[in-house]
Order: sequence, then C-alpha cells, then structure tokens
Amino acid sequence: LALYFKRTAPTVKSAYGLLADPALWKVVKTIFDFPDTMGLAAIDKQAQAVKKQLNMADLKDPKKLDNLLKRFTVKWDVAQGMGDSPLLQLFNNGSVSTNTTLSILSLKIGG
Repeated sequence: LALYFKRTAPTVKSAYGLLADPALWKVVKTIFDFPDTMGLAAIDKQAQAVKKQLNMADLKDPKKLDNLLKRFTVKWDVAQGMGDSPLLQLFNNGSVSTNTTLSILSLKIGG
C-alpha cells in the first residue's frame, strides 16, 4: 500500500481522487484515523474532512509525502498486530499470576 501511495498520490488532483481509489483511501484513512463509518457520510462531507486534515499540495512534496508514509507505516503495523513481536513481548507486562510469583519467591536458594 505504501509503495502504491508513494507512486500514485502525487498525481491525484483532489480529495475526491483519494476517496475514489480504495488503496489510496486505506492509506489516508489510516494516517488520519478516519473511522470506517466515515463512508456512510455524504461524499462532500468526506472530501471536506480529508481537505481539513491534508493539504493536497503536500502529496507533491517528496519530504512531506515521506513523512506521511512514515506515519502510515507505524499506524499500520500497530493496527495489524506487528507489536506482538517476540522481542517486544520480553518487555511486556505479561500475565504471570500472583500464585506463580509467590511460589517463585518462596523457593529456597541452593535446594
């Protein structure tokens, strides 16, 4: 999605163009946390909400486009559960029961 957005977004002329392309819309929706229910609103209201959050000229600026894509990547990874990596779980507050913790603490060192 990110690569498609990077290639295609600079050619989009208006917020309606973003709304019309499902892949572009998914990226925009993720970046700006638009709810799934936004699709129930009138198309003019949807376009207005996009314009309020996004300056269309930013899509033509490579630096601003890269910043948008960084935001998308982080939010997408979190939403897709990429935060469940084994490395991150080492630092997670896990769910060790109180009984297990007490049992470990009551063990005698050296047998």
